[in-house]
Amino acid sequence: MGALLLEPGLIDATFSPAPASRPVRSGDLPDMVRSWCEAFEATDPGTALHCRRVAEYSIELAALLGFSGPQLAWFRIGALLHDVGKTILEQGILVKPGRLTVGEWELVRQHPVVGAQMLAASGMPSDVVSMI
Repeated sequence: MGALLLEPGLIDATFSPAPASRPVRSGDLPDMVRSWCEAFEATDPGTALHCRRVAEYSIELAALLGFSGPQLAWFRIGALLHDVGKTILEQGILVKPGRLTVGEWELVRQHPVVGAQMLAASGMPSDVVSMI
């Protein structure tokens, strides 16, 4: 997996933590993001590759819009984790050949909401949670 641009010095204090029982400390953030990315790799390598591509495009676009340094790290984190809610789906749904049933499609459509809830509960900064 590529570099995550998550050195503790890049964590910008202007981003507020999400309400959680224990907010993530900036030094724990790289490990947390790495763990979620490893979960993607284990459940669906295609989704993991997709998230890495989205992260690369996101930081390129953010840079074009004038964001820099620590702010780009936040865009990268949000993009890497934007599909985190898919980790709770049955593996068969993610790799199913052909069309999904109506019920399966409804589950897939809920993954952004579930992902945001998962990250908020883990103490991820609210600015990242809002990207999900």
